[in-house]
Amino acid sequence: AMVMASSSALVTAYAKLQGKDFVKYLTKPEVTLGRNGREQESAPDIELGESKAISRAHAKIGYNREAARFEIVCLSKNGLFLDGRYLSCYYLPAPLDSGSLIQIGSVLFYFLLPTRVVNGSLKGVEITLPKGKPEKAKWTNEELEAIC
Repeated sequence: AMVMASSSALVTAYAKLQGKDFVKYLTKPEVTLGRNGREQESAPDIELGESKAISRAHAKIGYNREAARFEIVCLSKNGLFLDGRYLSCYYLPAPLDSGSLIQIGSVLFYFLLPTRVVNGSLKGVEITLPKGKPEKAKWTNEELEAIC
């Protein structure tokens, strides 16, 4: 099978991660996300940049067959945000819905299943900072409506 490298290319994927300036496809049922790997280190399946706020193995997205859903597990002490809610490495896997907003370090992206496309832009979305103002750990309804 030939794959055309055009903007309308069909990609066989379980889901996609849609950021402001990137799209990553989940081409297998379980992927690791993290900081860009050096050659001697094992790189994550999906690289999220060079920031030290992002661990080399920061999170794992996988399909849970029993629950018939995708889940995200935080592997890093730095934590992550899922729909504005803070998750640390001590939390159980959290279910992902199509349209879930994930933030790792200062990288924001949507988890999207093939059945639903979000045309929302990430313009004006404020980065949630884990330290400092705890009240900023929650998104307001207006913010969420602005995103979605």
